[in-house]
Amino acid sequence: MELKRERIKLGNKIYLNAIKTDKFKSSLLSWYFIRPLNRDEVTKNALIPLVLKR
Repeated sequence: MELKRERIKLGNKIYLNAIKTDKFKSSLLSWYFIRPLNRDEVTKNALIPLVLKR
């Protein structure tokens, strides 16, 4: 089983992580956004993953 992981920097503290294996017919892509927490944007930060999941 071959497992390939690739990490690409898209911007300031924004990375694209890709993991591919021959075991499955599909690949997994995930994005991680690192943002500072503050009271004005807590709700926005919590909603980002839900909107992107659609």
